[in-house]
Amino acid sequence: MLTVALFVYAMGTEVCDRWAELIEGWAELKAKEESLVSPSDLEQRRNALGAEKAALLNKVKESRGKYQQNQAGLFEYLISSASEHGVKYRSIEPGEAKTVGSAMEQTFKATCSGDFLTLGRWIQSLETGTIPVKVTRLEVSANDARRSTLQVVMWGRAHLFAGLSAR
Repeated sequence: MLTVALFVYAMGTEVCDRWAELIEGWAELKAKEESLVSPSDLEQRRNALGAEKAALLNKVKESRGKYQQNQAGLFEYLISSASEHGVKYRSIEPGEAKTVGSAMEQTFKATCSGDFLTLGRWIQSLETGTIPVKVTRLEVSANDARRSTLQVVMWGRAHLFAGLSAR
């Protein structure tokens, strides 16, 4: 009887615990195996992403086709956008241009005038327009409290994509 009790005790404490660890390891391995993606699925995903990238790049090229992706094109865009919104330009000064990844970041300073609502709509159109412009600093002043015309000095930066390609 003592031998049977020792056998049951040894089975319960040593053998069963080791088998439980082995079974848990097997279950973990099966879970990892199920989460793996086959090479053909990866290839399909890669092709779908490549096609999506090409379509997005073509869309970006089309939307930016009206303006060149350089400093002159940026200034042309700023001036035409201002005239479309009724903002009067006084001057544009180019700032630092630096390469950021595949884009060129061009900073600028613009001096212009217009009423509050017109300036707000114009700035919104710049920040959501065909060339991504970010207004980084804005100084607004009124020369005459009786007139609604505001004088604005705006600093900003634009991202220009000269070499868009569908790789």
